[in-house]
This record gives sequence, C-alpha cells and structure tokens, in this order.
Amino acid sequence: PIAAADLGLPPGLDEASALLALRRAHASGDYDAIVVDCGPRAEALRLLAFADTLRWWLGRVLPQRSAQLAAAAPLVRTATGQTLLDDVQRALREVVASGDLLRDHEQVSVRVVATPDADALDAARRTCTALALLGLQTDALVLNRVLPQATGDHFAELRAAQSSATTRAAAAFAPLPVLTAPFLARPVAGADALDELAQALFAGRDAGALLHDGVPQELELGAREAELRLALPFADKTAIDVKHAGLELVVSVEGMRRTIALPPVLADYRPAGAHFDDGTLRVRFDRASPAPTDTPLTATATDA
Repeated sequence: PIAAADLGLPPGLDEASALLALRRAHASGDYDAIVVDCGPRAEALRLLAFADTLRWWLGRVLPQRSAQLAAAAPLVRTATGQTLLDDVQRALREVVASGDLLRDHEQVSVRVVATPDADALDAARRTCTALALLGLQTDALVLNRVLPQATGDHFAELRAAQSSATTRAAAAFAPLPVLTAPFLARPVAGADALDELAQALFAGRDAGALLHDGVPQELELGAREAELRLALPFADKTAIDVKHAGLELVVSVEGMRRTIALPPVLADYRPAGAHFDDGTLRVRFDRASPAPTDTPLTATATDA
C-alpha cells in the first residue's frame, strides 16, 4: 500500500534540469572532470534523491497515466505539430538514468565540506549517513576555513579549538581522507587564488581522482541464503527502520527513506532478520525451498 508520506509531490524542475545537464555533460565526453556544487545539505540531498523519487512516482503512483498519455499522443501531435509527449518521456528517462550515473562508483563521488567545529561536524556525520542510504559514495571530508598556525595570538583559542576538531574528525571519519582548506587572507577569486587554495588543499593529490573506494551497498547471494549489506556510517541503530514487501526493501533512517528494488532472483527468498553492526545494516534472506546447487552467485541490487 502507498503510505501517506509517499504522496508528497516530488521536487521541482530545478532538480530535473540539473540532473539532465549533468548527464548530458557527462555523455558528451568533452570534460575531464565535472564538479557540481550542491549547496546546503537539504537542497543537496533533495537533488541527489530526485532520480529515485521520480522513478518511484513513475512506477507506483502514476502507472495509469502512462496509458492515458499513450491514448492522448495522437491528439497532442495533431494539436502541437510535434511529438511533445515523446520529448517529455525521453527527458524523464534521462533524469531517471542519472541516478544510475550518480551511483557509478568508478566515476562519481561526493565530497562533504564542513567547518572544523562541533556543530558542523555533527551535520557532516548526518550527511554521510544520508548519502550512504542513497547508495552514493563519499570519498573525502573537506574542512574549510582552517586557521593557519601563523595567525596572531588573538586567534589562539579558536585555532586550538579547530586543531582539536580536526584531530577528532580524522579519527571519526576514518578511513575517509580529511582534507583541510586554509583560511586565506584575501578573497578566493581568480586563477592565482584558486591555485593557492588547491595546492594547500590537495597537497600533491590528483584533485579529480577517487580518494577513497568504499562499497556503500553489496548483495551476497548464495544457493539457500542471501545477505544485503548497506553501509550507514554514524547512523543510530534506534533510528533505523526496515520493511520488506515483495521485491522491495524500504530502509528509513532519521526521516530519510530509500526503496531498494531487489533482483528477481530473490523472488524465492524471504527475509530472515536484520541487524546493524559497525556502521553496516545487514538484512538476511532465506530461500523457501532447497536449491539444486550450492554454487555461490553474485547479484547487484538496483534502486527504485
């Protein structure tokens, strides 16, 4: 059944336009690297989850509309002189496909930026949990506006607090690399200032390289049992809710929800339990009847 919370309207055209631009820029092959500034946490998560939201709406809430649109297509072509519905449907398919691009862990990663203070680092932890829930890979934490040691004594207390926060962040976010962007005395505008910031931030690293290779989601499938592992760093066990319906697994963490479409090969499997340990949610499945062979298989869960 469709829950009331599922009936909220999907985000607007800004998110769709951004994802279309990203997918088309990537498909063009004209760029060595594409950087997307996602802005504040709530806006960023809404953008990154939009492809899944649209996929869910098209598959669950609006299936009957497909037949109506198909029936109306000749009238629209007659009235407008162009295949408007074909263009709209093509654009929607591209937006949905952008979700697959965002989860291509060999090409795409997310870097979380925060200032070195307790409140900002708490927000960064929640952001990393939400990104992992969405199946996106975080490959670095960037601490921004870090005071250099050369600042005057009147900044000594703030500098000491930032140093302590940086040390705690390195331990808490491990194995993610923690990069530090220094506070520059002049505005970061123009090529020279950007080069200065980049040299201090990346310290000889390739800025466009994948800085950390993790596995946000993994499904291990055997002849008689299976286990879905979903990384949820920093999540509170009491805030995790898991529901299973058919070939869908709905995972909620602190108000954020993701629906994972399980592969058809799990149709004969039933949930046998779930537990959260060391930042990873493990959902176990048992097969209803014995399998003809014990040869292990591998499969990948996709998103809906």
